[in-house]
Amino acid sequence: MADYPEIRAKVAADLQTRFDRVDVTYKTVNNVSLQTAIFVPKTISSLTEATAAPVLVHFHGGGLITGAALDLLFLVDWVRDLAHSTRTIFLSPHYRLAPETPAVHILDDIADFWAWVHSAHLPATLITHWPHLTADLTRLAAVGESAGGYLALQSALQMNQAARLRAVIAQYPGIFPDLAAFNPRPAEPDAGLDKVVEGYVSGLEAGVVRVSTAWPGFAEVTMAAMRNGLMRRLFGEDGKGRLTLGYALGKAEQVPPAMWVIQGTEDGLVAKGAADELVERVRRERPGAVVKYTVREGDHGFDAGSSLGDEWVAEGVEFVKGYWLKLAHQAIRARELFLLGGNRRRLQFGPSSALRNVRTVAEWEPTKDNNKTQVLWAFLKPLAGYGCKLAPENDTGGGSGSGGRHQMDTWQHNGPLQDLQT
Repeated sequence: MADYPEIRAKVAADLQTRFDRVDVTYKTVNNVSLQTAIFVPKTISSLTEATAAPVLVHFHGGGLITGAALDLLFLVDWVRDLAHSTRTIFLSPHYRLAPETPAVHILDDIADFWAWVHSAHLPATLITHWPHLTADLTRLAAVGESAGGYLALQSALQMNQAARLRAVIAQYPGIFPDLAAFNPRPAEPDAGLDKVVEGYVSGLEAGVVRVSTAWPGFAEVTMAAMRNGLMRRLFGEDGKGRLTLGYALGKAEQVPPAMWVIQGTEDGLVAKGAADELVERVRRERPGAVVKYTVREGDHGFDAGSSLGDEWVAEGVEFVKGYWLKLAHQAIRARELFLLGGNRRRLQFGPSSALRNVRTVAEWEPTKDNNKTQVLWAFLKPLAGYGCKLAPENDTGGGSGSGGRHQMDTWQHNGPLQDLQT
């Protein structure tokens, strides 16, 4: 990608033509605002009737040490086209960059971003600019390239109780520090490259926050670290190992969101071996996980020229849509519904084709009036917004205070989409 200004101008023109945009702050650190861009396709921003749109969140790449939201150089055509064709609210947040900020605190930024998404702030922003538009957070997915794919996967694994994702698209994301093939130290390190990295790290000033460095900014330090196996040095201290895949899998739900991992065979920055290990470990340690792994010939960013019409892209997009968008008007079988003991009761159900990632669907204080009708309503109310048919088996016994297992009668509701309360 040698023609950086030309590529950025082309992408900027495309976004301006097809989307409306606002930028809002979701977090402030040391008086520095961390903003997210909100893009709304003009095909829905121009409507007048009430519209609930799905949401797609994009995390930018750059090895956690460079990049910007949006770095128009790396926001590939097919991702923009996906957001536009699905009439999706498209968000892309800034986050702090290493080494000024230890990379583990980037995870804190992402967690705070998800809290912002599910707070009153996003609806308030939308209603200010597009009064007819609401975000349907029951249809929420994330996408990212390189480090952005890593952050999308971290969101799906260790943060999904907060993120509530249905699906993830991760392009060449294998930068988890515990992956064997990620940024190994060469047998004969280049002393000059070590000097570049150590010189920058030793000169850092406390309290400095950097949130945006569009490529090729910071290229000298980035490439020195990549070539000499020093990315972990730039990531900084991580005492609890929160940056690692092992930690993320330990925090993950038994059935995490569906994942589409994309990797190039000749990737010189994020080795294919790292993606291979990533996919293998997710499948092994979370057997219920649904992971589609697409390997194509090419280097880092090989999909820059791809389109939604390409067979491999179309196949992956249809896979993702099946989990991200096709939730309404599908049967949900509550075949493993539990009443958990203690001072609160929590209703849960096991994997289903329609909502395989939802676990807790209702919580309430137990009282003497918790009869079957009220328990049934407590279970069904959060599902009402899906316009779904609930089709479990008949009640199998066990009272609400017994910790028994229950399965309930068929019920159907055709209401508007709304946020799932968990």
